[in-house]
Amino acid sequence: VDAQQDLDAALATAQRLGDPSLLARAHRALLFLHIFVGPPGTARTHGEQALALAGEIGDHTVRWSAHYGLATLGGLTGDGEGVLQHLEQAERLADDLQSPVMRVHTDEIAMQYAFASGNWDAGVALSERTIAIARALNQRTLLPRLLVWATQFYTARGEYELAKAYLDEAWELGVARAARGRPIEVHSQVAV
Repeated sequence: VDAQQDLDAALATAQRLGDPSLLARAHRALLFLHIFVGPPGTARTHGEQALALAGEIGDHTVRWSAHYGLATLGGLTGDGEGVLQHLEQAERLADDLQSPVMRVHTDEIAMQYAFASGNWDAGVALSERTIAIARALNQRTLLPRLLVWATQFYTARGEYELAKAYLDEAWELGVARAARGRPIEVHSQVAV
């Protein structure tokens, strides 16, 4: 409730100021809020508005994150075509921006899509590449999730030792550190 009120206030301020950059960011924030609290149609509307505004002002970072969010929404709502459409655009923007961090985040969705669509060989290759990059970039928030998604491939293929090693690493990074009083990220903990 507080987040909704804060974001509605941010949107109203951006509208009052007539600032397309602030409007794009407010709509993007509302997209991500509604991805997780619903309804999906509201999330999609905010995502489309963020994309349109970011396109008008040439803000490629907001465009990337809106496509990333809409791909996530597509996955959560069973819209495979939407996942692929937004994933392709997010990948292109991450590459154009030369951002390996954005690419690793985008590849997480691609890993999930590969598993869901049965494209396991490609998913394993993508998982290994993405995990290596996330490790090199010290992505401690994202890495546990990537490790968990990779375990899905290895478990399904009967490669239990590798799956267990990845799950143990994800547990250490995403859950056990919280028990030692270190900062955690709820999205990592939930996946693990």
